[in-house]
Amino acid sequence: MGAHKGKAYRLIRVVLALGVAAFLYWRLSTDWPAIAATRVDSQWLWWSAVAMSMALTGQVAAWRWNLNQLGEQVGFLNLFRLYYVTNMARYIPGKWWSIVGMVAGGAKLGLSPERLSASVFVGLVSSLVSGLVVGCLGALAIGQEGMLSASFMVVPVLSLLVMVPPVFRWWSTWILRKLGRDAHIPMISGHLLWRSVLHYALVWCFYGTAVGLIAWSVGSESFGLYFAVFPLAYLAGYVALFAPGGWGVREGAIVVLAGGGSLALAVALIQRFMLTGFELVLFGYSIWSWRK
Repeated sequence: MGAHKGKAYRLIRVVLALGVAAFLYWRLSTDWPAIAATRVDSQWLWWSAVAMSMALTGQVAAWRWNLNQLGEQVGFLNLFRLYYVTNMARYIPGKWWSIVGMVAGGAKLGLSPERLSASVFVGLVSSLVSGLVVGCLGALAIGQEGMLSASFMVVPVLSLLVMVPPVFRWWSTWILRKLGRDAHIPMISGHLLWRSVLHYALVWCFYGTAVGLIAWSVGSESFGLYFAVFPLAYLAGYVALFAPGGWGVREGAIVVLAGGGSLALAVALIQRFMLTGFELVLFGYSIWSWRK
C-alpha cells in the first residue's frame, strides 16, 4: 500500500510540474515578441538589486535574532555562510533538505540541535504568516482586494491566530507528538513569536519593494500591485513541493495575480533570474570564505 501511495505521489508531482511548465511555455510563446521588445531601465533595476540584497541579509539577521532569544550566541558571518550554503538545497525536490542542512551545519558550529531546530521552525512559520499578512494587506492598501476572494482575505487573520503563544504551543507540540517526539518546542515566548513575525514582515517588504522596482524598470506603473503579489506568489512556490525552489509556480502565480500580460511575465522572469543569481553568488562566496 505504501509503495502504491509513493508512486501515486510521484505521478502527481510529475503531472503538476508538467502542467506548470506547459502554462509558462504557452505564455512565453504568446508574449515573447512583446517581452523581447521591452526596454529595461537599468537605474530602477540597480535599486531593485539593493532592496533584494537587504532582504537576503535580513533573512539571516531575523534567524540570528531568534537564535539569540533562544540562548544561542553565534556570529553573523558564520550564520550567513551556513544559511546560504544550505539554502541551495531547497532546489532539490522535497525542499526539506535545506532545513536538514541548517540543523546539521549548526550542530557543527556548536549550536544546540534542539534550540537550532526551534529557531528554524519558528522562522519558517513566521515567514509564512508574515508573507500572507504583507501580501494581503498590500493588496487592500492599493485597492486590489479584487485579486483575492473575500474568503481568502481571512487567511492572514487566521494565520496570525496560530502565533498566539498558547495556540502556538498547542499545535507545535501536537506536531511533535505526531512525529514521534514527546516534547515541547523549547523556550518560545510571545515576545519571540511576535518579534519574529515583524522581522520577517520587514524582509517581505524589502522583497516586495525589489519586485515593485523591477516592474518600474520595465515600464509598468503598478509598483504597489507587484509589491503585494510577490509574497503571495513566493509562498505559492514554497508550498508547491513538486517544484524545486518554486520554479515555475512562483512565476505563474505572479503572472496570474498581476492580471497577465507581457509586462507581468517580464517581471516574473527578471525577479527569478535576479534572485537565483544572488543565491548562486552568495553560495559561492560562503563556500570560498569558509574554506579560507
